[in-house]
Amino acid sequence: MKELQKAVRTLQIIFTLFLVVPLLYAALSLAGGIHVAFPIGDAASRYVYDVCGVLVTLLFVPLSLKSFSKLLQTRVLAEEHLVKALRRYLVLSIVRLSMLFVAAAYNIVLYFSVNCESAAGLLCFCICLLSFAFCVPTAARVKGDLGLGD
Repeated sequence: MKELQKAVRTLQIIFTLFLVVPLLYAALSLAGGIHVAFPIGDAASRYVYDVCGVLVTLLFVPLSLKSFSKLLQTRVLAEEHLVKALRRYLVLSIVRLSMLFVAAAYNIVLYFSVNCESAAGLLCFCICLLSFAFCVPTAARVKGDLGLGD
């Protein structure tokens, strides 16, 4: 069970990092302390970036939430050894959190790149933050996902 605690702790650190970095960027951008932006010149390119942000969100959020449970059934729970199943679960969870992080980071940087004119980036960022709420790694959730009782 030491491996389980180590995996949960690793997931909690990664989850916190992936959640705090976009929020910290947003807070620093609002305070005027940081400004990393895309070189967006005209309205047509801004529209393309907005569409890309929406598509990334539409692709990554359902993929990270729904496909995770399907891959959990086929890849992780099919494994006979607990240590191998735990490693596969850890990798799958990191990929899941990474997809949400990429979508959230792209959209919040996009929002501040266009000087807060377009609400599409902010809306997609909020969708990604809400999706993070369904991915909170706890020991009980990991045990439940792996089919381990108490």
